[in-house]
Amino acid sequence: MTSAPGKEPPLITISPEDALRVPPPNPLDWGKLVLTIQKIAELDRNGNLDKSKLSRGFDAMEQAAHYVIKFLYQQSAFSGERMGDLEPLMRLREGLTDIRRGWQPPIFSRAAQGPRQGPRKGMDSEMMKATAARTLSLLMAGKKDVDRAAQKVAAALRRRGAEAITGKTIKNWRETLEKGSGPGASDAALFAYKRPLPPEFGSIPADQAARLLRVLQEWPRGTD
Repeated sequence: MTSAPGKEPPLITISPEDALRVPPPNPLDWGKLVLTIQKIAELDRNGNLDKSKLSRGFDAMEQAAHYVIKFLYQQSAFSGERMGDLEPLMRLREGLTDIRRGWQPPIFSRAAQGPRQGPRKGMDSEMMKATAARTLSLLMAGKKDVDRAAQKVAAALRRRGAEAITGKTIKNWRETLEKGSGPGASDAALFAYKRPLPPEFGSIPADQAARLLRVLQEWPRGTD
């Protein structure tokens, strides 16, 4: 058994066999990520970083975190309901943004905090909405009537207890994400909506939609 990297006592143990089952990243994409982060750090240390070229007013720390999160979202290991597993990193990046704005983010607060109560809703809900919207887009690409397609997606979510979701809800989610970044369309949701699907989902829109419908039917309850 091997532990997670670091000198601290391991939080979890991971066997080499389990680790090797995780699909590796594309070497070119991995190399670009590493070199980009190194270049940002170098320019920032030297005071030569042109912040006008960074995303949405980010500083160097935010931009590096943004690239790491974007890279991970593109990996098949974080597809489907596993997209929400990147919530801790998203909260970290949001905390860095709060600090830049002069706010005190809860994630960096020294105040004692108990365990989070209730189901995790924030990130999981965004991922569910993005996956539902993506499914609708794929069904539409397969020449399926938009209203019937939206009802099919809503029915998949209702099977796991989301009774309030209708076809109109699904269409609204898709329209919001199609408009791009803005109210109701976070970075995380847009990544999930636009990211390439894993190879095992196939290349035919109808087949991809069928796989995503199964993902939606199995989505954990309490994330609506």
